[in-house]
Amino acid sequence: MLGGIPKKKWLIFGIILVLVIAIAGYFFVSKKDSVSISNTIGIIDLDKAISAHPKYKQWLREKQEEEELIYEAQQETYGIMQQEQQGQSKLDGNLQDAMRKSFEEEFNSKMKAKQEELMQSIDDKVQEAKKPLQEEFENYARQVNEEYDTKLFDLHLKLKVLSVEEQQHHDIVDKINALKQEQNEKLFAKSQEIDSKLQEVLEPELSRINIEMNKYAEQLNKEIGNKMSAGAQGMFPGVSLSSESTKEIQKIENKVILKQQENKAMYDQIVHDVRHKAIEIAIKKRLNVVLTDYTVNINAIDITDLVITEIKK
Repeated sequence: MLGGIPKKKWLIFGIILVLVIAIAGYFFVSKKDSVSISNTIGIIDLDKAISAHPKYKQWLREKQEEEELIYEAQQETYGIMQQEQQGQSKLDGNLQDAMRKSFEEEFNSKMKAKQEELMQSIDDKVQEAKKPLQEEFENYARQVNEEYDTKLFDLHLKLKVLSVEEQQHHDIVDKINALKQEQNEKLFAKSQEIDSKLQEVLEPELSRINIEMNKYAEQLNKEIGNKMSAGAQGMFPGVSLSSESTKEIQKIENKVILKQQENKAMYDQIVHDVRHKAIEIAIKKRLNVVLTDYTVNINAIDITDLVITEIKK
């Protein structure tokens, strides 16, 4: 325990900040410049800061490509083993397809369940955010419908009451269709605007869910990949791979490893940027320590938004 703050959980990041700030000469505060302990402690929401990094969305896309590449590599490896086995013994193709389909269904089912679980956790926030936006859309739709319903009614009335020539009749029908199209386009544009506003309001929560979903997908891929490997070994007992097949499998594995290394490097760079900016801000604010994880309410300076502003410059 330091500074009378109970149950404080220190992370390596926090320790690094302490060391850097101490080296810079800001760790000790003179009596003349002394401040209360609450003003020398900083906190930062690392997940929020990382997800706000300009390259974070690109990293998410690359991470998704990595997951797809892992799955494809598993399928290709499975296919190579299958071909080798076919040269040595007769296989039951239906059993192989059934196993592959089973694993795919397991993955999709668990991912769907996880997504529903996470979305349920923010359901109250979603409903709270949707209510005023729904009212905004309904008011707008009411105004648009009243405006266009009047115009459409007049045109329909002309068709029924007035005796018009065939060309005039076609012109009126064209105007009716054009008005309906215009009305639908306005409502659609407004719905897109409302969706964007809702997305913006929920962006922090959705970013957190994206992070958790990616972590879960990675974990699930490993688990199912292990099952597939075990299943393949069970289906291909005693298979002796040729040197050509061994090289091909190694090539596939190297491709996956390279992609994982590239994504890790990108993520490490994102974290490095966040840490660097946090250190700069901590020094400017004359903070003794910055906590990245804490389990109780404390009186401290939250530098998360300042860090986000800096990394977006």
